[in-house]
Amino acid sequence: MTIDDRLSVGTDEKFRRASDAAQIFYEEPRCVMGSFKNLAVVIWGTQATLPLAEQLETFSENLIRRYPEGVSLVQVIANQAPLPASATRDKLDRMTERFAPHLACVGTVVEGSGFWASAMQSFITSLHWVSRRPFKVKITSSLIELSTWLPKAHEERTRVRFTAPQFLSAAYSLRERIQ
Repeated sequence: MTIDDRLSVGTDEKFRRASDAAQIFYEEPRCVMGSFKNLAVVIWGTQATLPLAEQLETFSENLIRRYPEGVSLVQVIANQAPLPASATRDKLDRMTERFAPHLACVGTVVEGSGFWASAMQSFITSLHWVSRRPFKVKITSSLIELSTWLPKAHEERTRVRFTAPQFLSAAYSLRERIQ
């Protein structure tokens, strides 16, 4: 299925302009990090490791420097990607604490179902809710579901506007890179 197939029927071509395309910051075969406006999009098709967390930290620092009004983060965790090891979990938790004041929203898509998806959702929840972070959080099972919430929530804090079709186009273009 192509990106256009996933977007709603009748979507204006203006929503898919080159200026709205996702920009890639880091890529390897099972992980890609990119941005769309002041929105970071990370596709995890593999286990989060310390080297990948360090790439994410550098990416986050650069994005926050470019967008002092705030940023949001979308993570897509591909079906059956292993949970991070303990040291990586600690690193991700410290990063979340460090970047929390700059985050408007964090949206996570956990692809899949069953025990694995429940374990991954529990891990994500522990990162974001245990210490009551100041940003809005949503965990879903699809980018389409996330697109119904993210644009408005992101704009409320950052004043940067994008539409659901624009977001979906950028996010799917990154997601397709780790098939």
